[in-house]
Amino acid sequence: MCVCVSVCICIHICMYMYMFVYLSIYLYIYIYIYINIYLYIHIYTYIYIYIGLTSPVRLQEGDTAHRAGVCLGLAELIGAAGRETVESFLPDLVACVRSGLCDQEPPVYEAAALAFAALQRVVGAAAVHEIIPAMLALLKGDPADAAAALRGLREAVTQRPAAVVPFLVPRLCATPIRLPAALALAAVASCCGSHLHQLLDVALPPLLNATFLEAELLPKNADADAADPALRDALLEAAKAVALAVDDSCLHLLYPLVLNTAAPRAARPHARAAACTLLASVAIAGVL
Repeated sequence: MCVCVSVCICIHICMYMYMFVYLSIYLYIYIYIYINIYLYIHIYTYIYIYIGLTSPVRLQEGDTAHRAGVCLGLAELIGAAGRETVESFLPDLVACVRSGLCDQEPPVYEAAALAFAALQRVVGAAAVHEIIPAMLALLKGDPADAAAALRGLREAVTQRPAAVVPFLVPRLCATPIRLPAALALAAVASCCGSHLHQLLDVALPPLLNATFLEAELLPKNADADAADPALRDALLEAAKAVALAVDDSCLHLLYPLVLNTAAPRAARPHARAAACTLLASVAIAGVL
């Protein structure tokens, strides 16, 4: 009799323990799903409302502090949201960030650069591919827009050089190199850091090959813009900026490119002249 009672008690205890564990797991799953749905709906709603209040048109309104605050708020919101939520609003977010980067006031485009950094951390290369080409296109337009785009590019490179530099430098050095691209490369080179070192062979040869210091060195089939003094000076300044951006520990990557181009056996006299001029410029600057 005692054995039967003991068995029954054990069975009841096991049943209660099983029910307790089952209900605990069920309650945990319910709370987890509820909290996630709650956060998803609220973040989704906040982004929807915030974008409605911070459209590119609205980012051009208000004073500097207001516009900078909007960009900072956008950076925080992007950082708090998940990838799926941000991707749902990506076109609108890209338009807002791009508008902020091209603002005329330093506090605004610096804050927009933080929003760009947050966006790039969440969606990766998509942020670079959507924002940087549009800013490069502005370099070819109105001088005021080009200057604003150039400042924005510098801020974007400063914030996320590892993501932007490999995308940006090959496009700026694509031949034939035009004046806006040369000016942009000269402006951003100092912000690229060590990420520029592995792209020296992409940047320097096109710059030196496009530089014609003397009219006598122009080939007969040369482009009409090749002899433009403004382009010549911009190309030399871009090459100098790239060379000066190289760290002392990586000068062994710079020497062969410049010296091989300056060597007497080099095929193009105008490139030799440009390489020698670059050597003189960086020597005066104390690099070589």
